[in-house]
Amino acid sequence: MNVKNVMRALGALAFAMVLARAGFAQEPGHSEAHGSVATSSAAVLAQVTHSLERFHDVEAAESEGYKKPWRNDGFMLGEHWFQPEFLRAPVCDLEHPAFLQYLMIEGRRTLIGVGYLCDAVQPTPAGFGPEAAWHRHGPELCRYRSGVFDDASYFATALPNALNDETWQDICSLWWAEPEQREIVMLHSWNWIVHPDGVFAHENRAIPFLRAGLRVRSREELDSPDGRAALDTLRLAHGDVTRRYEGAFLVADLGRYSAWGARRVLRRGQRHAEETVERMRVAEKLDDPVMGSAAAREGAGALAAMQDELAARFDPVTRDVIERFLASLVVHDHHSDDSAAASIE
Repeated sequence: MNVKNVMRALGALAFAMVLARAGFAQEPGHSEAHGSVATSSAAVLAQVTHSLERFHDVEAAESEGYKKPWRNDGFMLGEHWFQPEFLRAPVCDLEHPAFLQYLMIEGRRTLIGVGYLCDAVQPTPAGFGPEAAWHRHGPELCRYRSGVFDDASYFATALPNALNDETWQDICSLWWAEPEQREIVMLHSWNWIVHPDGVFAHENRAIPFLRAGLRVRSREELDSPDGRAALDTLRLAHGDVTRRYEGAFLVADLGRYSAWGARRVLRRGQRHAEETVERMRVAEKLDDPVMGSAAAREGAGALAAMQDELAARFDPVTRDVIERFLASLVVHDHHSDDSAAASIE
């Protein structure tokens, strides 16, 4: 059942007391030494994390109204279980996140973090300090009857075009959703898993490795050529590349035959990547980094070859529309440095 408003009010009051104890003044213009702010932010994060421990039990999440959307497992985000009441709330409450984020790790649904959502016109909570990098969605949203929504900004950027005169509102209707003009800000907090790019990173590059049962790389390793190749391979194997192209096919209004042929190419590439990920697992079991690097580079090569094969299937106008849509996804990506599948040239 939904958490009652009175409980939210009490929780907000209790959390305000936590902020006060942690040294955060609520009035504008307050300033502290950097070390003190960092210490206070860590104290608030620890308090919030402790208050949410009960959600390690999925049944506890369900009893408080959190729901899992169908087919919701972001490549570097995990599952977003949402609470409809908190999705509609204009102001964020750090102890009542709009999203609980889970990930299947070794066959077990594991709580990995939370997500906050507020109206962009409202001030964001200051409790986590300057490290908390809030990001924006909208103002073009597709809202479903359940209360959850999709960001349609990518389609607003790409539609209409030379091949398709539909608008982003038409795309919402195609998905049985209502178009809604609302600009929101969001924050992810990775409370219970490693976070190479920081606890408040918009996307967590550890997630694909945890999902695949692989060792999580350090930030330095992830930024290296081998780390990028491994992430490209996982992106293709997990289906994130396919998801991006499916959106591009929709924008390009591909005919049934063209879409069927392109999807065959995508499925073949994904199967190749899945086999490559299995070799990466074997390499780790054998403690053979050379074998693991070779497998990752093979997977990245398979992605590049698949993109070339897809590009050769389309005429210049279709290729341009698809490429522009894929590029719009990269612009909106939370982790824009990781831009696999950004182009089909």
